[in-house]
Amino acid sequence: MADRRPRNQRPRRRGGKGRLVERAVIERQQRAIGELQEELTPEVEALRGTIDREQVVARIRERATTLALSRATADVSTVVEGALDEIFGLGPLEPPLRDAAVRAIRIDGPEIYVHDEPLDRGFRDAAHARRVVDRILAAVGRDLGRSPSGLEVTMVDGSTVRARLEGERVIVDILRP
Repeated sequence: MADRRPRNQRPRRRGGKGRLVERAVIERQQRAIGELQEELTPEVEALRGTIDREQVVARIRERATTLALSRATADVSTVVEGALDEIFGLGPLEPPLRDAAVRAIRIDGPEIYVHDEPLDRGFRDAAHARRVVDRILAAVGRDLGRSPSGLEVTMVDGSTVRARLEGERVIVDILRP
């Protein structure tokens, strides 16, 4: 039976135009974040060691905001915070890691899932995901490339990280206490 309600009163279906527009916005933000990261990284390296971390972050935040505004990026704060997460942290993993309520994070190639729900912002590609996972494992002196069957480590904060490679794709489960 056809829905006889007026079109604007019918429930929205997942996907379609709305989902395409959301995806386009996210891709535009990720592109802007990548551009800012590339442009700001040399500046960060020059400042590193000369002043403390908080001052570096403050200076780079100011510079990133100025650059994002000059490029008329729609959501400047999202782009600036994303670029800072890429430069100083673990990229798109930073927001769920900062959230104390998040207990389970899964990385499947470029996709990130929190409690089995996909995040809008994932990694740019599988290589980007691999670099971030390598950074996580390097903090405890482990290397995914040397463990073809995968590995399980406990991080300093008590989180358990299980990682394995499937071809070029990295699969990671992060379980927090």
